[in-house]
Amino acid sequence: LFHWNTKLKKNNGLPEDDIPRLICVSARTDEGVNSILSDFKSRICDAEHAYLIHQAFRKPFPNHIRRGYGIYDKNGDVTGLPTQVDIRNQKLCLVFGHFDKEWLKLGPALMKIPIFAKTIKSIQDIIREAGDATVIGNMSKVKEGSLINQILGTVAVQISLINILKEIKLPMFRIIGIGSGEIVAAYADGFLTLKQAVLGLLDIANNLTKPRDWDRLQKIFPSGKKRYEKWTPIHEEKLRQNSAKYFAENIIVSNNGKDIKRLFPKDAVSLVIGPSVKATSKNRIDLIDTESKDYILDFLTSLGRLYQCGFDMELDKLYPQIELPVSRGTPMLSPLIKWNHEKDHKVYLYQNEAEIKSEHRMMHIMPKADDWSFVVGHSIDGRNLFPATGYLVLAWQSLAMASHKLSSEMKVVFEDVRYIRAANVPKTGLLELIVTIQVGAKTFEIADGGVSIVTGRIYEMEEPPVFWDIPTSEEGEENELCLTEKDVYT
Repeated sequence: LFHWNTKLKKNNGLPEDDIPRLICVSARTDEGVNSILSDFKSRICDAEHAYLIHQAFRKPFPNHIRRGYGIYDKNGDVTGLPTQVDIRNQKLCLVFGHFDKEWLKLGPALMKIPIFAKTIKSIQDIIREAGDATVIGNMSKVKEGSLINQILGTVAVQISLINILKEIKLPMFRIIGIGSGEIVAAYADGFLTLKQAVLGLLDIANNLTKPRDWDRLQKIFPSGKKRYEKWTPIHEEKLRQNSAKYFAENIIVSNNGKDIKRLFPKDAVSLVIGPSVKATSKNRIDLIDTESKDYILDFLTSLGRLYQCGFDMELDKLYPQIELPVSRGTPMLSPLIKWNHEKDHKVYLYQNEAEIKSEHRMMHIMPKADDWSFVVGHSIDGRNLFPATGYLVLAWQSLAMASHKLSSEMKVVFEDVRYIRAANVPKTGLLELIVTIQVGAKTFEIADGGVSIVTGRIYEMEEPPVFWDIPTSEEGEENELCLTEKDVYT
């Protein structure tokens, strides 16, 4: 920690990749959100700076009711939306649509994202091991793509996207699939492994027009009785009877999700991943629009909208890993914190030694305050009085503060203490006492309403105290030490 950081920035911190940085931030006020986003926009797009922001806002902050996001590339800001005020505890439902050749176009553009590229490679390796290396070999050749390419290409993109969402820890409440999307939904929930999903799809796609060998396909897919949690099959009973037949029939005959609306809880947010999805919840976000001119920008924008809905993510996982410590010159985040000063809040007044002038100390005794609640109930003859020992404590604390010490670390001696009259503690309001300490004369006085009520001498003990050894005696015997009634406080 005490060594000088010798790590210098390369190329002013510009990312080595071409993925725009999604910056999602929250604050108590609009000013706080806009301050962070404006600051990032005013600088060169720094990958390490973005990483620090991702780390800071990966989890929610209490009372941060304003959220916003911005997307920035090497040339500056790309897009952004105003802050969101109403952040409710909503439930996110993922919906995977049926295959469509338009979704094959997304693959090449999204290969810039490391997790996406890694998943596509894993899928291609599984297909290559199965002996069909031509499938999804080039997802950009849409017109030349066969039906097998359309099915596997769409599912490959969907599986790669769900791997990204899992990696950034997007919270998911329910997962729903339509048609071929049922296999993706089953994979997303862990019902199917990646190998089972790919080989099962490959078998179904290669034999769409042939009689189905259910026994062989059933060896690929697990039993329908296997446990699943977030995935909600559209026809659960059919899945339990024969999972292989269930997945195959959903690909052959898709209903485009006409009867899935019943699966969404109230106030759900639907995140649609795939085409041909019609009926969803009222609050809907399409992860990527195939008609978009920039698929990555569309993808990042959807993540920003999800953040505004209250869903937190670990966005640093979208980008190449940053090695710590960050380079010298990386901007700090602490100066960007803004506070909400719209409301006035009353606080207790704590006095310290710097506020004591001429050894005078004004004390406000408030029975309703936690520090003084003990005085309530100290009743004598029907009057609620301030305790006699309490005056001594006030004098003790005042002498310690005047001496720049802690009362708990200062031993004192009291002499000639006189209680002139007692002070009443009101049920409401406060009792105001003035404590005066004369350090040189070693005297103190406590006044109520300008009238002295307790006086005496007080000074710091310089030597250890001498305790009297009071011997015990049998009844009738006389002792050398005699105490009168005035010597004992009762």
